[in-house]
Amino acid sequence: MRKRNILPLIFSLTMSSVTFAESNPLESFRWEYRLILIYTPTEEIDGALAKLKAAEPEIKERHILWFVFSERESRTNNSDPIEEDFRTEVLRHYFEDGETTQLRLIGKDGGIKEKADKLILERIFSLIDAMPMRQAEMKRN
Repeated sequence: MRKRNILPLIFSLTMSSVTFAESNPLESFRWEYRLILIYTPTEEIDGALAKLKAAEPEIKERHILWFVFSERESRTNNSDPIEEDFRTEVLRHYFEDGETTQLRLIGKDGGIKEKADKLILERIFSLIDAMPMRQAEMKRN
C-alpha cells in the first residue's frame, strides 16, 4: 500500500521542479554561461554598452553573456535575438521597479552572485575569478 502512495508523490515533485525550471527565463544558460543583467535608463545605455564591448576579450574568457535593458531597448552579446517574452520575464524575475541602474551577476549555477547599482567590470571579473568553477577553468587552461 505504501508503494502506491509514493508514485504520485514522485510525479508531483518531478512536475513541480520542471515547472520551476521552465518559469526561470535564464534556465537555458545554466552551466554554460555566467550572465550580466543590466537595467539602465535609456540615456545611459550607450555607456554601458561601450564598457561591455571594450572588455570583450575578458568577457569571452569568462564565458559571460550580457543583457542590457532600458525602457525601450534590449541589447545582448548573445547571437540569438531577444524575444519580448524573454525580456518581460527577466525584468520581472531579476529587477525591482525603478528608474535607476541595476546590475545582476548570475553564476553558471543560476544563482545571483552580485547585485549592484553600477557597472564596474573589474569588480565583476574579480568576483568571477574567485569562484571555484572559474578557478577550475583557469587551471585547465
